[in-house]
Amino acid sequence: MTVIPFGTSPAPFLACHTLVYVAEDERGNYPRAADTVLRDFYMDDLLAPVKDEAVALERQNQLIRMLSSAHFALRK
Repeated sequence: MTVIPFGTSPAPFLACHTLVYVAEDERGNYPRAADTVLRDFYMDDLLAPVKDEAVALERQNQLIRMLSSAHFALRK
């Protein structure tokens, strides 16, 4: 299967499991992004408070690159 058919009962689990898999697989390349995915995602929403703008931008850049490596697009 190459897509997750949303509307089916296993779709939320598959989406979350895939995010976790990518984070664990790419932890060495994108440590901040991996920690963020494992700690700050709820379903498909990211809730990650930061105190420093530079840290936020670095986290955003790592998330975009890490998720792009798995053909995900970070939105919102």
